[in-house]
Amino acid sequence: MTLSDNHKKFESKCRQLIGWSIQRMQYAEIDYRQDNPQSYYIAAHSEIDTVNFLLSLFTARDNKVEIFWDDEFYSYGVGVEINKKFSNCLGTLLV
Repeated sequence: MTLSDNHKKFESKCRQLIGWSIQRMQYAEIDYRQDNPQSYYIAAHSEIDTVNFLLSLFTARDNKVEIFWDDEFYSYGVGVEINKKFSNCLGTLLV
């Protein structure tokens, strides 16, 4: 399989993460019910966390990694950004 330039950039970005130590993480959801913001999806089990927008990982070296739903390569795929403020938001962002 021949990889496109976009595939190569994505793979290179993901390889940067190898060896990084995660200090903390933060979930973000979009709440489409602006009149009464609340968690969009409640899991049946309290030990399961859900997220409908993105997961931010903060590293020991003050890097911020954002993993989010994306369709660049196929529907329901994931995207990754490093040290970039995510501003592609519709609705209320719950953090």
